[in-house]
Amino acid sequence: MLFVLGLFIVPTPVQAATLTVTNLDDSGSGSLRQSIADANPGDQITFDVTGTINLTSGSLLIDKDLTITGPVEGLTIDAGGNSRVFNINDGTESVATVSLSNLTISGGLNSTLLTPNGGGLVSYEALTLTNVTITNNEVSFGFGGGLHSAAGSLTVSDSSISNNRAALGGGGFSNLAADVTFTTVTISGNTAAAGTGAGLTNSAMMTINDSVISGNTTPLAVGGGVANTGGTLILNNTQVLDNVTESGIGAGLANNLGTMTLNDSIVSGNTTLLGAGGGIANNIGTVTVNNTVVTDNEATVGAGGGINNLVGTITITNGSEITENLAAVGGGISNTLDTMLIDGGSRVTDNNATTGGGIANFDNLRVVNATISGNVATTGFGGGVANIGVVYMTNVLLNGNSAVGLGGAIANGGDLESPEPPDELDLDQPEAPAASDVGASEITLTNVTIAENLGLDGAGIYNFSQGGITVQNSIVWGNLLGQASPLVTMDFSHSLVQNNLPDGPGNLDGTTVARPFAGNSDFQLSEDSPAINAGDNTADPDGAEDSGVLGEGDYATDLNGDLRIQGETIDLGAYESGGEGGGVNPPTGLVSNGDFEAVSAWSLTMQGAPSGYFTNPDRVHGGSVAMLFAGAEDGSGDREFITQDIAVADGTAGDGYQMTYYWGGLGVGSAGFIGARIILLNGDDVVDMETCLYTGPRGSFDWTSTQTCTLQAASGAYDTVQVLFGWLDVDAGFLGLDDVSLTRQ
Repeated sequence: MLFVLGLFIVPTPVQAATLTVTNLDDSGSGSLRQSIADANPGDQITFDVTGTINLTSGSLLIDKDLTITGPVEGLTIDAGGNSRVFNINDGTESVATVSLSNLTISGGLNSTLLTPNGGGLVSYEALTLTNVTITNNEVSFGFGGGLHSAAGSLTVSDSSISNNRAALGGGGFSNLAADVTFTTVTISGNTAAAGTGAGLTNSAMMTINDSVISGNTTPLAVGGGVANTGGTLILNNTQVLDNVTESGIGAGLANNLGTMTLNDSIVSGNTTLLGAGGGIANNIGTVTVNNTVVTDNEATVGAGGGINNLVGTITITNGSEITENLAAVGGGISNTLDTMLIDGGSRVTDNNATTGGGIANFDNLRVVNATISGNVATTGFGGGVANIGVVYMTNVLLNGNSAVGLGGAIANGGDLESPEPPDELDLDQPEAPAASDVGASEITLTNVTIAENLGLDGAGIYNFSQGGITVQNSIVWGNLLGQASPLVTMDFSHSLVQNNLPDGPGNLDGTTVARPFAGNSDFQLSEDSPAINAGDNTADPDGAEDSGVLGEGDYATDLNGDLRIQGETIDLGAYESGGEGGGVNPPTGLVSNGDFEAVSAWSLTMQGAPSGYFTNPDRVHGGSVAMLFAGAEDGSGDREFITQDIAVADGTAGDGYQMTYYWGGLGVGSAGFIGARIILLNGDDVVDMETCLYTGPRGSFDWTSTQTCTLQAASGAYDTVQVLFGWLDVDAGFLGLDDVSLTRQ
């Protein structure tokens, strides 16, 4: 009977024990090393001491389920450059569960060739780090200067990984084959000599939430902040800031043979000195940029200041902003090979490059419901877009872009070459195609507004001989120094074009049209705009066999998100209106500068064939209109000026005048003179004259501080005050004048 009963006795489970570290010794009773050795699986280790444990007997091996909780005040474990700090590996195929918290892990050095990865920690298990600082660790030959996750899983929260170093990549962290989640983690100041990822490198599955990756640097590695190599990487609400790679690609983030998604994040201030992709670079992978800001990044001599797509697919969507980036080619974006989509109200604005200020496209680009504005090509062509590939744009606004050369908004074709990344990176990067390697450059523009852009010729669109452009349901209006040029290879239909009206069905001559938009800074249609109900509902927006249909699917809404067709016929341009529209109106005369207010009524005389007005509000100092002069294409340096005569009934000796104004410049040549003048006239005789020369910077410069010109005292009676602004023998560039005020003293 006793034997039978014994069969039903259940063993009492072993309760997890808590072991307490009582000293800062490296070994012996009460030490952390001894507590780890004494612990059973599932036990917890706590501390009743604070300070630093200096390891002298090698790394700490954790080969069981274990929780180590440091004191609230924190505790440092320093290997002193003698070994790793932690080796988390149970040596079996099973996965141990390990948790570390409230610790600083520093001074780790891994200089072995057999197991070269992980300077501070290496983990093969399910590891959780909470409130842990991993700093000043190093690997001499491998990856993961701070931490290397070889297998299992890793969860890190409320922690920092800083100032660690690696030889081959992952200066702060490297992930080979684990499922990793970082939340509220700072990865900063790490370095990698070469390889991939000065901040971190990932080759498996990794999600980063609410974190900051900043100030990581490398001379050669791909990915100054982050490298995703063959893995899947998701960043949510994360900032990638001020990382540098001297000659690699992707100073902020580099995606190589992997999939990378950025949601609600910021990529800013990253720089590649010799490579491509100041903010983000994609090489044979897939990248999605979702509601993310990519700003103030730089590819100093390369392509794609904000984003560079070497090979692969990139989608920029859901209100993403690519803004204020700088590169040699493609200031905001460069698409070298494969496919890029920009949609969902995304904006490419205020970027700067020698050619392709906003976008340089070499292959396939589709832009839907997006804005490209304020971009500058400083010495080449294509202020907004430079293309030698294939582009489809629908419901797009291009405004305020400028090129010192040709094609203020769009340049199609031309000798556009993308700088190649350095050969020594050995990432199987394809060579960028030269223009001769690509088929005829083609652009299809459907319901696109191209307004108030600036260029020496074809300020709206410039088409080189090897290019072909189809323009349908679009508006090309208010562009300075040519709307579209040359027209021989352009196919326009149902479009409103100011000057150079091309042949084609349904086109409207915008030369005699008052501004067809709702306001100076608003490119939605005015209630009586002739662009309303003037389009073609059957226009093909994408040229595909299974072509999209205007008013349906991807093309169901306009740039504002309003229904694309309201009524029976589609409107022209990027915005749909519910109005009835109007016909082509007669001209209303010159645009007046409301901020040029004199002491009495006046009229404006334009002499020397000045270039006219530039009304883009992003390009004025404070008024609604800026006067603009342009250098001669032949470099002869025109004498260009404007004058205004103001009748004065009681002009007497001793009168004084003070005039204030602002200059702005784009590519202004260094030769010649720029100035303002106040002249007092009695009939045709000059009574007094004051000339005020501009002595500030040339080239491209923002609006100056207040410029002042003062005529102290009239020497006799006068009946007219004449003010003059202009330049003489300036051989290149554009000069803006705004906010002029004249005061009688």
